[in-house]
Amino acid sequence: MTARNATVTTRNDRPPSPIARLHEVAIASAPACSRAAPGPAVDGCPRRSYLELDARASAAPQARHHVRRTLARWDLGQVADDAELVTCEMVGNAIAASAALPTPAGVGLVIAAWPDRLMVMVRDASADRPVPTPSPGLDDYAVAGRGLAIVAALSTKWGWTPEARGKVVWASIDLERP
Repeated sequence: MTARNATVTTRNDRPPSPIARLHEVAIASAPACSRAAPGPAVDGCPRRSYLELDARASAAPQARHHVRRTLARWDLGQVADDAELVTCEMVGNAIAASAALPTPAGVGLVIAAWPDRLMVMVRDASADRPVPTPSPGLDDYAVAGRGLAIVAALSTKWGWTPEARGKVVWASIDLERP
């Protein structure tokens, strides 16, 4: 697998940063992209889109809008609500992980669609593994802590892949469900 075969669409006005270039390589060999990982490879994927985001609160709505517009263009509106929510939770977690870093770092979003599934992949520069909060101890009035449980409920499977400079968290959404 090589990144030169990957088509990456940058949906913002600035030139791709080193994170974007690293991500081009990462999508060819990571989240669910390596043979050992449980998800699919991105090479050969008929439809994919990339968005680089700053690690700030405004990134979540930007990511949601990007996913909704891209899925509409791909004629996949039937999974837009679930994909938006999964994306929002994963980007929110990536923003929180990036905010804890001593140096500012961006967040990368890749969405890729095959005939049977949609992959949402979010890259951040934190090496910390995503940890689902156990829901039995969660207060009914808590404002946070349900993100990965929501991702797990709306996706067929999810996981994460460590990278040299951070990680990629991914979720697969079945396109053939009713």
